[in-house]
Amino acid sequence: MSKKRILSLLLSVLMLVTIVLPIGAFAEENVQEGYEEPVYEEPVDEEPADEEPAYEEPAYEEPVYDEPVDDEPVDEELPVVNFEQEEELVEVASIDEPVVVAAAAITITVQPTSKTVAPGDTAQFGLAAKGTGLTYQWQVQLAGKTTWQDTTLDGNKTKLLSFTALTDYNGRKYRCVITDSNGNTATTNAATLTVGTPITITVQPTSKTVAPGDTAQFGLAAEGTGLTYQWQVQLAGKTTWQDTTLDGNKTKLLSFTALTDYNGRKYRCVVTDSNGNTATTNAATLTVSTSEFIYEDITSTTCRLVKYNGSSTNVSVPQTYNGKTVTEIGPDAFLNNTTLTSIVLPNTITVIGARAFKGCTKLSSMSSVS
Repeated sequence: MSKKRILSLLLSVLMLVTIVLPIGAFAEENVQEGYEEPVYEEPVDEEPADEEPAYEEPAYEEPVYDEPVDDEPVDEELPVVNFEQEEELVEVASIDEPVVVAAAAITITVQPTSKTVAPGDTAQFGLAAKGTGLTYQWQVQLAGKTTWQDTTLDGNKTKLLSFTALTDYNGRKYRCVITDSNGNTATTNAATLTVGTPITITVQPTSKTVAPGDTAQFGLAAEGTGLTYQWQVQLAGKTTWQDTTLDGNKTKLLSFTALTDYNGRKYRCVVTDSNGNTATTNAATLTVSTSEFIYEDITSTTCRLVKYNGSSTNVSVPQTYNGKTVTEIGPDAFLNNTTLTSIVLPNTITVIGARAFKGCTKLSSMSSVS
């Protein structure tokens, strides 16, 4: 139906209503009964009612989004950005976990060392370490055990563990667990406590000078618990030590026949107690001499005549040897010399050893000169 036809119908209806109903009555009715808006029906297409209108899917259009507009004026100068710094800040901010700076490791600079003390004496184990906010806890491992436990001995939470050593502490081991302010830990080496009488060497072996074929002897004296001995030899011109199998090699007195090629050898003894502690004597040198007079040192300035190897009937003993004063005639120095008839000794001699002239059946004169 055309728009022109619709307007014509509406105008005819309006004129009809005006003629039938007075305008005042129409207004009064509107006031009393309420005005009803006329209903306009949609125009009906002239197409058949039973025909279903064809459905056309509307074409899809991509929505257009406008960029947000800043409130700031367009001509305002933007701030200068340091992109390197911005990138660094973004990188840090993107980390989910907190940044943890690794703490410096604990460094133990001095380890505790094993100790041997007498019962009732003070035993001490110490350490030195570097780190931040260090704390200490000493631990003990009982003799024959394999587990460790915290000890309550004096200084158990300090660098120095110090306590009175009782007999039943023998064989215990001690170590310290060090902790820093970040919770890191480090543990020292274990040190062993031996409670017993320490080995004390009271007499050291001394150097000897003998003639070829004579007996050479090196002796010692020591104090300790359950001592055992092992003599060692260092060959002339060498620097290493090895156990010797000479007579008395496992006793306090090493005694053997001196051969010419033994000249210059050194001897020492390793002493061991029942707890496994060791002590080593000084080294003593063996001189195998073919000289007429054989000496050995007493001090740095004195010596003794230990052997006369000559066959003279009249002997005069020198007053010095290698710049040292001869002050003694050693034991057995002229033992069983059946050719000796007279001897002259320097007045520096103060000691004549036992059996020095025993068996000298022809000796008839002995004198002293300055």
